[in-house]
Amino acid sequence: MAAAKKTTTRKRTSSASASALAKFEEQFAKEFGEGVLLTPKIKAYEVVSTGSLTLDAALGCGGTIVGRITEIWGPPNTGKTTMAMITAANYQQQYPNRVVGWIDVEHSWDNDWAKAHGLDIDRVRKTEPATAQDVSDHAKFMVRSGLFSLIVIDSIGGMIGRSEVEKDADDAAVAEVARVVTRMVKYQAHQLTVHKTGLWIINQPRSNIGSYGGGSTTGGGNALKHVSTHKIRMRLTNTSPYMVSSKPEDGEAGFEVAAHVERNKVAPPKKVATFGLFNQDTDQWGPMGIDRASEALRLGIRFGIIASPSKGWYQLPDREVRTNGEAKVLDALRESPELVEQVRAEILSRSAEEVEEVLPDIPAAEGTEEPTEAPAPAQDAVTPGFRKGGGSKDEMDFDADVLRAASNPEPVAS
Repeated sequence: MAAAKKTTTRKRTSSASASALAKFEEQFAKEFGEGVLLTPKIKAYEVVSTGSLTLDAALGCGGTIVGRITEIWGPPNTGKTTMAMITAANYQQQYPNRVVGWIDVEHSWDNDWAKAHGLDIDRVRKTEPATAQDVSDHAKFMVRSGLFSLIVIDSIGGMIGRSEVEKDADDAAVAEVARVVTRMVKYQAHQLTVHKTGLWIINQPRSNIGSYGGGSTTGGGNALKHVSTHKIRMRLTNTSPYMVSSKPEDGEAGFEVAAHVERNKVAPPKKVATFGLFNQDTDQWGPMGIDRASEALRLGIRFGIIASPSKGWYQLPDREVRTNGEAKVLDALRESPELVEQVRAEILSRSAEEVEEVLPDIPAAEGTEEPTEAPAPAQDAVTPGFRKGGGSKDEMDFDADVLRAASNPEPVAS
């Protein structure tokens, strides 16, 4: 009898818990609106590739996430702006009816360099703000329009506060840029998600006086690293294999980059992606941009697309290569761009994850005399409430007394 009584009480508690939760959800929706309370399990991302398969793999989600903040930082001449341009070109391909915003704080934009890395200049809108406050205002206006798929701020190191401009040099305000950036990213973190707009912020290391070996602290305050989904550190490796010729005076065709994913909120962090970045077209190494052949070799071996069934042999998708090292395999890939694309396509098919949400393109307003307003931002295809993804009502394990007190302020008879 005691055992039967215990079972009955347990079942009644579970039913009361589910009933209290349903009542709480109803009251929450009335107070804050439908769709505010969601189940995290059914929240999906829309991802855009960075252009580097090794970096996409290191990020763990296949690229940069739409509607999130990504900080990319490092010393000068490490390819930060170039990587942002390549990523922006991928945003243009994925969302052809939206535009890319480029906030050029450093006043260093180059049309030819952007075109060489795939950007469609006609679908780029660029501003050159004078102060950090202007950067914040421009970014806010762009995001709230809903017309931009990606906004790039280049860079934090080039910002100057309005007070620093108006005052004398000896009266410069302390940490004004950091305060402006802190307010900007805290506000934009929500707006970017609502309007499905990505934000890339380029940053540089700050000089730490008195520290040995230079500083590793970035500018812009501490809030930026907290609200960023990804923080990527770019640096050059010690090796430099991309010489144009055997003559040192001819220079290098490019350089090798190590991208260290220092912060990652959607996958394990602290992974490093190493890839080549070419600054010119050469017959030996290939076209300008990311070294696609070396990435195909490195990831092809990792995913088993390029196999080594016996010592001294490598099995490619279309041939066998006899070599004691990977050098001849890499040469075979460089000689056949079609084979490189075949290997990359197979890598993507094996590593791609299903994405439920799709960011709709904004319809073109051609033929209209008056400018049209931006449509409402895309909403997540999610059923409001906790119930979906959490099992049936009776399976939920919550404290019935706590939920009942939260959903009904009046005392409930036992």
